[in-house]
Amino acid sequence: YGGNDWPYNPVQGGDQYGNKSKLIDFEITSTYIYVKSRPLDWAQNNQYTISYMENYYIIEDDYIRVDNRFIDFSDYTHSARHQELPAFYTISYLDKFSFYNGNSPWTNGTITEKENLAFWGGNSDAYFTFNSANTETWCAWTSSETDYGIGLYTPDADILLAGRFEYSGSKSAADNGTNYVAPLKTFAIQNYEAFEYSYIITTGSTDEMRDTIYAQRNFESGESLNKYKLSGDATNGTVHIENHADDTYISSSVYETASFEIAFTPNTGYVLESVTRSDGAEVEYTLYSANRLVITDTMPSYDVAYNVIFVPIFSDATGLTMHSYSNHFALSGFAANSTVETQLELITNCLVVEDYLPITLLNADGSAVSATDPFVSGMYFSVNELDFYTAINGDTTADGTVNIADAMEIYKYLQGKTTLENGEYTAADIYADNKVNIVDVITLINQL
Repeated sequence: YGGNDWPYNPVQGGDQYGNKSKLIDFEITSTYIYVKSRPLDWAQNNQYTISYMENYYIIEDDYIRVDNRFIDFSDYTHSARHQELPAFYTISYLDKFSFYNGNSPWTNGTITEKENLAFWGGNSDAYFTFNSANTETWCAWTSSETDYGIGLYTPDADILLAGRFEYSGSKSAADNGTNYVAPLKTFAIQNYEAFEYSYIITTGSTDEMRDTIYAQRNFESGESLNKYKLSGDATNGTVHIENHADDTYISSSVYETASFEIAFTPNTGYVLESVTRSDGAEVEYTLYSANRLVITDTMPSYDVAYNVIFVPIFSDATGLTMHSYSNHFALSGFAANSTVETQLELITNCLVVEDYLPITLLNADGSAVSATDPFVSGMYFSVNELDFYTAINGDTTADGTVNIADAMEIYKYLQGKTTLENGEYTAADIYADNKVNIVDVITLINQL
C-alpha cells in the first residue's frame, strides 16, 4: 500500500482477493445481533489471522449501538499505529462530509462541512485532527441535495480519515463508488489482551443525527460485551431458554451476574441419566427422573455450557420397540404362544434403568398374573409412574396366539363394530406405519 508492503492487518470482511472471513458464532434476537468471526489478513490470499473479532449490534429506536471486542493471539510484536474504529463505508450518493471541530463541544457549535473530498489513500488532506479540547467526535455523510444521510459517533477519537472513492453519485450499495470515514486512535495492539470499543450509528438530517448523538453521548461503551454465552445440549431431549424456540441445542447471551433459567425436557419414554456443566460446577438433579429439569443460576464472567443426557427406559437391543400414545405406552416385539415368565424375563433384560426392578405384570383389568399364564397383548406394567402395555404383533384378540380371528378383529374395528384397547391397537398395526387400516388386515392374512 503506497509502495510499501502491508503489515499484519486482520479484516473482518475478508481480504483484498475477495475471500471472506470465517463466521465462528452468531445470535439474532429481537433487540440485537451478535457476530463472532476469525478475520483474514487483508494483504494475503485466504490467510486467517490468529485473532478473533466480536460485535454486538444493539438496535434502538433511532440509532444502533455497536460494541466491539478484538483479541490477537499472534505473538507478533505490534508497533503503535492508526487503528480504524471502525472503517465505515457509505453509498456514493452521500457526498457531503460533516463534523464538529470547535473548542466548545456539545454546545451546538458550527459544523464543518467538506464536499468533493478526494480519495483518502496516501492523501494527507484526508486527515482531520480533532482539537484537543473537542470531545464531540461524531461525523456524518449526507446528501448535498437533501441533507439526509448516516452519522457515526466514536467517543474519544483523535482523527477522522475521510474521502471518496470513484465518486458516481449512485444510490446503489453494489456500485463501485463509495465514501469512507474512519475515526482513528493511535496505539499498539497487545497480544492476549482484549481491546474493546463502541460506537453509535444513526440516520436522518444533520441536525437530527446530531440531536440523537447528543442524547446518547454518555452511553456506556462496551456494555453488551459483559455478556457471556449460556448454552445447553440435550441428548434425547430438548432445551428451553427464554426467547428461543425449543431445540436439542440452544445458546444465548446473558449479562454477567444476571440470573438465568435453562430447562431440559426428556423425549417421551426417556429419563435423566447425567448433567454436566462446562466449568465443573455441580448441578443438583434426580437420577432417572422423567420430569423436566429446570436449572436457575447467576451468570459468571465466562461462558457456561450444560450437557444433559436422557436415556430410554427400555433398550431396543432385545428386539422390543416402544410406542408412545397420548395416555400410555406400548411395547411390541413379543413372541406369540409364550408364557408370562419367558416374556417377563425379556422385559427385565430390556430395562435400561435397573432401579425400576422388579417389574410387576398385570392383566388388562388389573388382576395379577402367574408365571405360567399365557402371555397376551394388553397386559401392562408401570415404570416411573408410566404405564406400558404389551403387544404381540397380530394378537388383536388378546389370547396370545395369532390366527384368522385376529384379522377379523381388525376388520370389525375398521367397520366400527369393536374397539382395540391399548396394546391391542399396537398389535393391530401389522404394517408398522403407526396406523391401523385395511393394509394391516391384508398383511396379517398373508402372514398366516
